[in-house]
Amino acid sequence: ETRRSYTRALRSAVARFSAYLPARHGSPDTLAFGLLATCIGGMILARAMEDTDSAETVLEACRKTAARMVADG
Repeated sequence: ETRRSYTRALRSAVARFSAYLPARHGSPDTLAFGLLATCIGGMILARAMEDTDSAETVLEACRKTAARMVADG
């Protein structure tokens, strides 16, 4: 049941992301899953870091990667 709920929540977030994403090179859903994974993964990594400079480096890398993903679509 937990996985089912989690899956529904992720699919809902992907649907919201997809509505705003370009479909130049493939499925907006695929891009949305990639963006969501980048955002969530980056946040988890940043929060696990001991020092704020490293955490900010992780978050900035994720922001830049997400921007490139959307630009390349």
